[in-house]
Amino acid sequence: MKYRLTGLIVVGVCLAAICCAMGASKGAKSRAGTQRNEKREARPQAPRVQPPQLTHADEKYGEHPKQAFDLYLVPSEIDWIEENKNGAEKVYSHDLIAAEALKFVRANQDRPFFLYVPFTIPHVALMVPEDSLAEYQDLEPDPPYDGKRGYVAHPRPRACYAGMVTRMDKSVGQIMDLLKELGLDDNTLVFFASDNGPTTAGGSEAGFFESAGPLHGLKGSVWEGGVRIPFIVRWPGQIKPGSESDHIGAFWDFLPTCAELLGEQPPKGIDGISLLPTLLARPGQKEHEYLYWELNGQQGVRMGDWKAVRLKPDQKIQLFNLKTDLGEQNDVADQHPEIVARMRDILTNGRTESEVFPLQRAGANANTKSKNKTDKNKSKAKKKDKE
Repeated sequence: MKYRLTGLIVVGVCLAAICCAMGASKGAKSRAGTQRNEKREARPQAPRVQPPQLTHADEKYGEHPKQAFDLYLVPSEIDWIEENKNGAEKVYSHDLIAAEALKFVRANQDRPFFLYVPFTIPHVALMVPEDSLAEYQDLEPDPPYDGKRGYVAHPRPRACYAGMVTRMDKSVGQIMDLLKELGLDDNTLVFFASDNGPTTAGGSEAGFFESAGPLHGLKGSVWEGGVRIPFIVRWPGQIKPGSESDHIGAFWDFLPTCAELLGEQPPKGIDGISLLPTLLARPGQKEHEYLYWELNGQQGVRMGDWKAVRLKPDQKIQLFNLKTDLGEQNDVADQHPEIVARMRDILTNGRTESEVFPLQRAGANANTKSKNKTDKNKSKAKKKDKE
């Protein structure tokens, strides 16, 4: 079955948001574009929110006899931000990306389109325009960040982070409002998600904001706090507002979900499965046998309610029942040797070695070392607040 939609919008926030709308009238040409991304500088710090340039992936158009649209990317061009040259930081890149997204939707409202909007906030460094900072001027306590955990120092780090989240949220709201204004709302499927869990790098305080909730671990780990993320989907008239699902899925399910929406078959040999039956509350939802993650020597497997974690290839496999232990605090591996054996097989055979990202890399760091990092951060934040 092919669903009749207008466009596909993906709003990617770092922690990431995704918004989609898709489809076409028969025989119509479609527009596909990749919005401007920050060009990361060749230095150890991650993207700045007020960079001197943005890269823009241009596009050509083509029609496929069986598909609604194809995308052919050509080499990126660099758009210099004159106001940010020579170290000046006068223009907020997030605002430029948001404006381009609105412009793109208006320009392509009469034909099928795909839009990817790569919002970079609230990724550190902690930087936000004064109007957003002022919204949280009464947030206390808010001790200054000295820059020793990377990126740049900030006198009001908590207010800044809150302002970044709020600014991103307002930009998503502007896109949603525009869809309603243009009469595209009912034909738009919207996904909102994060790319990973929260962090304490660069002055962010996951403990103060309780960003990981009851989950253990942070970004860069395979604990639930590192890999479990919000996933909110909206499609008026198709998805019941306020409904919830316990279906276990992952980002690699996005491609087959889109393929089913288009009435196409996904590529063979991929791990993703379509989430559409769950989204539309219809029978026939396939389930993953397991989900697998690895990073810097860490390995994690989710199999139903069971979660296995191995922090290094030569270490013991830890096992947790997430149904009764969402915070991954009670290792029950000794009580369930048969499940541990199955997990060990997946950790060995459920992966493909990569030359670019080997399981163990020289200098693999420290996110694996502290099992209680989230709890310690929360304790420190509460202690500071009391002081």
